[in-house]
Amino acid sequence: MRQPLAGLAILLALGAPAMATDSDFHDCSNEKADAPLRVAACTRVMADESEAYRDHVIAYVMRASALADSGDYESRGRAWRNKGADGKAVADFSQAILLDPTNVRPFQDRGILRFYSGPIADARADLEQAARLVPDSAYFAIWVDLAERHDGSAGGLRAAEGRLDMNRWPAPVVRMMLGELTPAAVLTAADDSDPVKRTEHICEANFFAAELDAAEE
Repeated sequence: MRQPLAGLAILLALGAPAMATDSDFHDCSNEKADAPLRVAACTRVMADESEAYRDHVIAYVMRASALADSGDYESRGRAWRNKGADGKAVADFSQAILLDPTNVRPFQDRGILRFYSGPIADARADLEQAARLVPDSAYFAIWVDLAERHDGSAGGLRAAEGRLDMNRWPAPVVRMMLGELTPAAVLTAADDSDPVKRTEHICEANFFAAELDAAEE
């Protein structure tokens, strides 16, 4: 995907006014530069109304190319995580976040990794940001609650409850976290006519019950 985008940018650049002294345009169009630098520079070029229209188009194309790297870092981070290389995984997730801070997945991945490897305060910050990006996600609300408990405080889940759909799964897990249901009751609520969903719900019920026990030790 990035090669066609780069080719289009080169074709457009051939007919564009020379911008050799414009450092933002130079950084934006320099594919050897770090992706976060390219994204920031292209964004400034796009926002500058004094720039030529073709320069805006080039900046748009090159910014899209740089942003595509976010998914690459995210995928590589998951590969490092699966190999147990936590430091490299965190570095790649962090790079993905720098490239696209509106993408919730790297916050989720880095937050859950830090939840188990530490620091727990950083895990909590990542998971809270994921919950801010997707405020109606019950799963993020659950993870934030677990991180809060390990970090020595809790209470955010009750405040988040009003944003969640409490009529569908994993609402029973949320109620368990709030002390309103027992783990056994959550397992009963995990039943579903779809056997695949039922298995998934039971696995999640057992998993979060175990995490809650660990957080309360």
